[in-house]
Amino acid sequence: MSNRVKIFQTSENSFLKLAQTLGRPISSRRNSPIIDIITPKRKEDAHPQSISKKIGLGRLPYHTDGAYFKIPPRYILLRCKEVGENQVPTQIVDVMRFATKDELFELGFRTWKVSSRGGTFYSPILNKNILRYDLNIMQPYSKLDDNTSIIKNIIKRTSPIEITWEAGKTILLDNWACLHARPEVSENSINRILQRIMIL
Repeated sequence: MSNRVKIFQTSENSFLKLAQTLGRPISSRRNSPIIDIITPKRKEDAHPQSISKKIGLGRLPYHTDGAYFKIPPRYILLRCKEVGENQVPTQIVDVMRFATKDELFELGFRTWKVSSRGGTFYSPILNKNILRYDLNIMQPYSKLDDNTSIIKNIIKRTSPIEITWEAGKTILLDNWACLHARPEVSENSINRILQRIMIL
C-alpha cells in the first residue's frame, strides 16, 4: 500500500470530521454540498457536463479529481455508503512514486488547455509537484504537447492498488500524486453509492 493512500472506517458523522482534520473541505461545484454523492450513471441519466455523459457505465479512466480548479484539491476522501449488488473496486496508481526523473520533467514541460466553469486556463500535467490529469476537460495545447504516453506507460508498468469496498470503508487519497479509476459497471451494480469530500 502506498503511503499516499490510507484506509479508515468511518460513520456518516466521523467522515466529515476526519476531512476537517486534514485541511479545508471544499465543494466540488458552486452551491453544492461539501459531501458529493457518487453513483454509476447511464449516459441518459448523467449530467450534461460530466464524464458519465460520455462513458455511461463503461470504464472510468484514470484521472485526478478537481482538475478544473486552478489549485486542485490536495486530498480526496471516499467513503462507501452502499456496496451495490456486485463489487466495483477503485483502482489507484501512485504516479509520483513510479515515474522516473525524466518522466517527471516531461510531465512538467508540456502545456495543456484546461476547461473550467470560469473559463480556460493553461497548465502542465505536473506543476510544482501538483498532478493534474483529466482527459474529459484537458487537451494538449498542440500535438507536440501531447504527453499522455508517459502516463499510459506508468500505468502499464505499475500494479494498481485495488480498493474493494464495504459499507463505512473510507480511503484518503493524495490527489496531487495519484490517479484513480473505476472498471466497467454492470446494470445490477448502479446502486453502488460512494461519498466524496475534496480537501484543500
